[in-house]
Amino acid sequence: RLWNILLGMRLAQAGVLVAAVDYRNFPGAYMHDMVEDVDHAVGWVLANAASYGGDRKQLLLVGQSAGAHLAAQALLQRACGSCLGVSTGSKWSHEDIKGFVGVSGPYDLVALQEHLKARGLHPFLHRLCAGGHSDLARLSPTQMVPKAKRAVPQLPPFHLFTGEDDRSVPPALSVAFGAALRAAGTTRVTVEIRPKLLHAEAVVEDPLTGGDLQPELLLTRLL
Repeated sequence: RLWNILLGMRLAQAGVLVAAVDYRNFPGAYMHDMVEDVDHAVGWVLANAASYGGDRKQLLLVGQSAGAHLAAQALLQRACGSCLGVSTGSKWSHEDIKGFVGVSGPYDLVALQEHLKARGLHPFLHRLCAGGHSDLARLSPTQMVPKAKRAVPQLPPFHLFTGEDDRSVPPALSVAFGAALRAAGTTRVTVEIRPKLLHAEAVVEDPLTGGDLQPELLLTRLL
């Protein structure tokens, strides 16, 4: 959440309220717990936005890297909980979300695991899943989209942003997620690959050097 202080201050100048939520981390929690934390956080924001001067009808769901992955998974599960075989206790609908902006998100744990192996890193993502390897696909938005075809056309607009020079999470994963969403029946998805941009540059290096990349991405979808 520390990195969101700069974003919150910048967006406050435009009259935008920022709720920077967090989630439990491994080994204190598995990935399905993290998705549940994000789900409950969205429910809390919707229930309490007005008391902080916010408008619950203008909620933009934003995440970077793992946060983008978890937020996309939570949104898909909320849109089609029954067909995905999941349920949560928080009360909100995908219709409450004005839009989704994912920055440098992996979206496909199976593909990401293969990418990490190709870079010489020992596979570890399955250890973050309670069901091990079998959970990698179940907790991957790209692979879950075909099972949610009935709900996908009802999803809010998706904007998938990534950097051309991202070596941690290849831009191809955002492209594949966008393609899966379109194949499932939505036209409200855009994929933007920014030239020469690194994995965390949009949320770390850019704001620290006075850049406005994040406000640029978000304000056009809020105001």
